[in-house]
Amino acid sequence: MTTGLKNPLIADVCFKAGYIDSWGRGTLKIYEACKNAGLPEPEIASLDGGLLVTLHSKESSKKVVK
Repeated sequence: MTTGLKNPLIADVCFKAGYIDSWGRGTLKIYEACKNAGLPEPEIASLDGGLLVTLHSKESSKKVVK
């Protein structure tokens, strides 16, 4: 198991399930998947010692014009 992670057990499960193919590429894969799906870029922010990732749907990216 990789050390230095905040949640090594969760990281190990995600790796074994195929969600992680190599360490450090996760955010790049998220951006690429959003782009390929025609979605806006995700918002990634540091929050309380962790990360907050906000993914947007196509509907949430439409601006309401009155």
